[in-house]
Amino acid sequence: MESAVALKGIDDMRNTRDCLIIIFIFSASLLAALSVNGATVKGAAPQLRLTTSRIILGAGSHPFSFPETFAVDRAGDIYVADSDLATVFKFDARGDFLWKLTGTPPGERRFRGIADLTVDDQDRVWVLEGLRSVVHAFTSSGRYLRSVHLRHIVRRIAVNRRGEIIANSSGPHLFDVYSPGGRYLRSFGRRLVYASRAADYELNTGHLAVGPNDEVYFSFFYPPRIRAYQSDGILRWETAISFDRAFPEPRISQMKQDGNVAISFNYYLASLDLDVDEAGRIYCLVAGQPKIVALTQGSDRVDIFSPGGERLGSLRLPARFHRLAVRQGHMYLLANRKPMRLERFSLTEGM
Repeated sequence: MESAVALKGIDDMRNTRDCLIIIFIFSASLLAALSVNGATVKGAAPQLRLTTSRIILGAGSHPFSFPETFAVDRAGDIYVADSDLATVFKFDARGDFLWKLTGTPPGERRFRGIADLTVDDQDRVWVLEGLRSVVHAFTSSGRYLRSVHLRHIVRRIAVNRRGEIIANSSGPHLFDVYSPGGRYLRSFGRRLVYASRAADYELNTGHLAVGPNDEVYFSFFYPPRIRAYQSDGILRWETAISFDRAFPEPRISQMKQDGNVAISFNYYLASLDLDVDEAGRIYCLVAGQPKIVALTQGSDRVDIFSPGGERLGSLRLPARFHRLAVRQGHMYLLANRKPMRLERFSLTEGM
């Protein structure tokens, strides 16, 4: 299955335009079905389980178009980035709407597409404008702090405990690192080598997360691999995401169309999202389908890895989702196609 998009354009199919439903559900009957199959977490209880509570909030109240991604702060407040509307919406932990961001001062310069969003340990909100290669910082109340201009095209960002910005870059290395004030510091990470610029740009992108000791974790779109780096950029380990079949070789081509460069993608997407909990466990929302199928249908499988890269087990979810976040004992899952929803699950350790 193929899609043709501009190199710097939006690379996800967006064929649903309904309002986002934010859901918190509690259902004790789901416990057995949602426990980790055979997962043993060393030094902790031998089983992770999910419980969940559901309340439908804000259905039809806010003009969501396509909630590309989201982030959660220490209080459990939720920030949703709508890439179609170029707007960030904030909800409290109960799901009540608080405020929205549409741009930066002075003069409320509007966002021009939102590629990514993250919240750091100080609850500062970082919004990435991919087309402008700039990151904007805001307080948790929405007050503008500053903007950081990046050296290369960037599609993913994370912020560590020191406030450094890690950017998944299109430059010579996988990652560029900037100080909280925007000064370029260093680069690290070996890129995968491909014959074409289009393949290099597409397949050296993925999902990015920072661990409790500023480790950097990265899952490629393709191949199905996860890498872990120390805070200084030294590779700690690399591990495979397991599937029951081998992926075919990707087919990516480009051509000029009406003066623009159009890219045709045909490959299997390994993962849809990645995050790390306070204990250093890695959670990967696994795909394993052709890219457009995966982006449209989502996934009901979360693989969990130890801080050392050992696969601990898989969670089978009650529905399919497209984005994931883990925060203070909770797993948040976003489905950004119809029916759109955001669910918060409690992660419980025990028999």
